[in-house]
Amino acid sequence: MSLNLDKTSWKRVAFGDVVKNLNVTVKDPEAAGINRVIAMEHLDPSEVSISRWGNGADGTTFTRRVKPGQTLFGKRRAYQRKAAYAEFDAIISGDILVFEADKNQLLPELLPFLVQSDGFYDHALGTSAGSLSPRTNWRDLSNYKFDLPPIDEQKRLADLLWAAERHRTHLTHLASTLAPSYDTWIAEQIANFPRRLLGELIELQSGRPVPSELYGEGEFPLLRPGDMAPNGVTSWSMSSVRIPESFALNFSPWILEPGDLVINMTAQSLEDRFLGRVCRMHDKAFLNQRIGRIRSKSVDVDYDFLFLVLRSLEFTDWVARRSEGSKVKHMHWRHIEDYPFPTPDLAVQRALISKAAAWSSAIISSTAEIRSVRLLRSSILAAIFGVASDL
Repeated sequence: MSLNLDKTSWKRVAFGDVVKNLNVTVKDPEAAGINRVIAMEHLDPSEVSISRWGNGADGTTFTRRVKPGQTLFGKRRAYQRKAAYAEFDAIISGDILVFEADKNQLLPELLPFLVQSDGFYDHALGTSAGSLSPRTNWRDLSNYKFDLPPIDEQKRLADLLWAAERHRTHLTHLASTLAPSYDTWIAEQIANFPRRLLGELIELQSGRPVPSELYGEGEFPLLRPGDMAPNGVTSWSMSSVRIPESFALNFSPWILEPGDLVINMTAQSLEDRFLGRVCRMHDKAFLNQRIGRIRSKSVDVDYDFLFLVLRSLEFTDWVARRSEGSKVKHMHWRHIEDYPFPTPDLAVQRALISKAAAWSSAIISSTAEIRSVRLLRSSILAAIFGVASDL
């Protein structure tokens, strides 16, 4: 989009010339009527709104105060891009700086977006010190220089950025509501159907190990747990591994085809939710030994209905309860072959597939639009303050 920015009247300023770093403390938050606590974990990366906080009644050792209209900046591990606009009184962590704009020069509503800009974060990262938990400091941040628009132009830009932020917040709430509602709906739909053991309906093919020395810039993707996307479709990331096509073709029974259903059989940690995740292949790949290919062997179950049920919370909870391992959980065929799979008539299955597809489409669309809004904000910030980043 074009902002038609005429920067001839903008003036070059240092951050410290238009922003104060506050250190106001409160010894007794309860007496001051402050019942919210903000720690670093309550700030979401690249988000200017604060949607989570702690309860002061639970006790806190924090004493620094933030007021509505001020901007928070996480000085520890600045690469996490944690900065937000305060809309309520709170007590905050000592790892969070409190910025207040000089209202005669800089609108408070624009400040959080300035702090979220690439130029500011590049400066913050460049001035951070420490190996395990690098921190930046106010003295260095105050020296950051940027071009500041006149107040009336700041108002126009801030209104635009906050409109995008409000739309993103609405979409995020919608997406967070749709997914649990969908899970509940699926559970209700399949609850009273007749059941058969999953082992009667499918077979599971285990993957094949690939020597690590073959990892590299090969032609053939190697499907791994990290490629199992939450939306149910496999996706190659920047860290995906490729292997020589010659190796894959020598073991052709382990080549996955588009449309195949695969299941993750190994967690990455005790908290990992990837275990038992079922996805549909979007491209050819080689089957890793930590992944299983699901093959239907019954005409009584529609392939899409199989995918729908194996993506349900009922099935993933079944896997979680039966998986084994003290440090890393593993799933084996014996853990799922006795899962009681719902088997209504094929006509009922296909009707549910159609309804579920419409619901899933709404979830996917809202998630995609959230990313579009973030990219829009990134491009606006690039036009105002510098080069955009892929958020």
